[in-house]
Amino acid sequence: MQRQEHVLVDQSVRLATSSSVHPSSSNHDPSPLQPGVVVVPSNDQQHGEVLTAAGRSAQGNASRIWIPDIIQCIARFLPPNEVSCSLRLVDKTAASALRGPEHTEVLLWKPVPHDIFAQRWGAPGAMRSLNLEQRLQLLCLTARTGSVANLEVAVENVGFDTESPVLRSRLEKVMTSAAAAGHLHVCEWLDQRRWRAGDSALEAAAEAGHLHVCKWLEADHCCVSETTVYAALSEGRTEILDWLGRCSYPLDLAGFLGAAMWGYDLETLKQLQEELFSDDEQDTGGWRMRRDETEDEEDGNEEEEEEKPYYDFNYGEMWAITSNAAGSPTADWQAKLEWIHKVLRIPKDADAYIGAAGRPDAVARFTWLQQQGYPLYRNDEVAGLAEAVSRGNIAAAEYWLDQGLTAVSRGARLAAEKGHLEALQLLHARGSLATDASNKVLRDVVRSAVEGGHVAVVEWLVQVAGLDVLRLPDLLERAAGAGSAVLMRMVHEAGKGEGAALTADLFHQAVKSGCEEAVEWLAERGCPVVAPGQDIHCTPYVVAARQGDMAMLRCLRRVGCPWQGSETLTYCVRCDCSLPIVRWMLEEGCPVDWAAVLPTYTFGWPREVETWLLKRRKQELKRAKEGGLVEGDGK
Repeated sequence: MQRQEHVLVDQSVRLATSSSVHPSSSNHDPSPLQPGVVVVPSNDQQHGEVLTAAGRSAQGNASRIWIPDIIQCIARFLPPNEVSCSLRLVDKTAASALRGPEHTEVLLWKPVPHDIFAQRWGAPGAMRSLNLEQRLQLLCLTARTGSVANLEVAVENVGFDTESPVLRSRLEKVMTSAAAAGHLHVCEWLDQRRWRAGDSALEAAAEAGHLHVCKWLEADHCCVSETTVYAALSEGRTEILDWLGRCSYPLDLAGFLGAAMWGYDLETLKQLQEELFSDDEQDTGGWRMRRDETEDEEDGNEEEEEEKPYYDFNYGEMWAITSNAAGSPTADWQAKLEWIHKVLRIPKDADAYIGAAGRPDAVARFTWLQQQGYPLYRNDEVAGLAEAVSRGNIAAAEYWLDQGLTAVSRGARLAAEKGHLEALQLLHARGSLATDASNKVLRDVVRSAVEGGHVAVVEWLVQVAGLDVLRLPDLLERAAGAGSAVLMRMVHEAGKGEGAALTADLFHQAVKSGCEEAVEWLAERGCPVVAPGQDIHCTPYVVAARQGDMAMLRCLRRVGCPWQGSETLTYCVRCDCSLPIVRWMLEEGCPVDWAAVLPTYTFGWPREVETWLLKRRKQELKRAKEGGLVEGDGK
């Protein structure tokens, strides 16, 4: 089994405060992707609050104590976000002493002071520049910190309809993030609000070793499966395995080896394998083993049987076992590789470089693997180089480039997709990334950077390759799909002719992205919202409603997007949109054809939607009767 990462976002994502924030800047307006900061003006009274040793002394005496070395010493004992949000904003001296990126960025996966968090994310329109995935990411990161107070602010302002069937399945990631961090109180808070816990939450808790969370999830929410066992194996969580062992779960040898190869040292792994997969009848602690059916087939030829592999692994299984062995954090990773080749008879493969590329000592591992004769290439590119570049591991990438190896098309594309600018700059400096706009690799890199919404990467690509890289025919639509108004503006201004045209497809992509700012930008420029003959399921309100995106629905009303007739509500009801959305649409004036809407409850609505619609229809009929109106077509 390939090792699974339950971290829901790349931890390199940092929504940073401006390094130029100054205590005297009373009108500082952070950019849309920056957490807000409380700007504290510098004065003698506040010096007295901070400098307990000399705050009641004269200003001159205080200045002799409040020096950079002292400030930096204090910073080392404070949580990182306390430094960036509070300490460095005390006065000019503190701001000057704490200039490094570690002091000027707010890390959302770490606790943020509640007043700072509420100021940034609780203000009206605070999330209008974020797309739907980024808003979900904000919830996950906040849940991971364990701050229920901050999570309340985020949930209240994120603009999600948490009762939406489609969105609720995606919101399981929030519970998973809390479970992975071991925050049972956050899981309970979410559960009280009917946020679901998927099986991935149990896997995350098992992998992280949080037994108390595992027990809570297993009791009422999640089903234990073999993937739960593999998650615990992948990090060597013996306590979790002992708890899981009281039940019976089918395991297969390939899945066991792929997971345990990462988390256990070789001797423990072999001991577990002997206990769990021995042919001898013995107590296996409640586990049931599943073997490949071909193992039980009798060949009748002893010589041929001896020549057969130890186990009939498929390619994916061999990939997971090899890469996890090479990337294992245990000290005996080399012995593991030797064992799987000698005992399991898995051939040497370039997959080992892929696993090694994620380790801090990747260069040392690359050196050893190369000395042992592991193949370098996988799918016509240097496996180790491609993986190092895609992970942004500069030292590991340089190891291969220093040898003159440059085949790295997939790695460059993945680096752009993840926003690893420094890795792309390295490839360019070494001649591995062309600057000709007609080059296929460069075009793929540009598309990936735009799809990922990485403005800095796109700006750099324009610098080295010119504006032609922004004139690819499908680039504007990709920028809209990324929900980046900045990139849409860049591509539109650089485009020519048809490539710069604003179409209904662009509007559809922007609505689907969930970024209000992108939709507003298109609306301001008169972009068509619906193409002639466009299917109802692709119209703006239907797209937003099916995603449970209340913030986008409100945005569409603000920009004057038309309803597209009564068919909009009818389709939303048939697609099981939740009651809050159906109610909002009617209250906002969406046309309704009762003759079309009411029969659709046979499609299996939630009961509350059916009940509410019938009640609303009776109210409409009563008002019509009292007003002496004669009902016509039912609209």
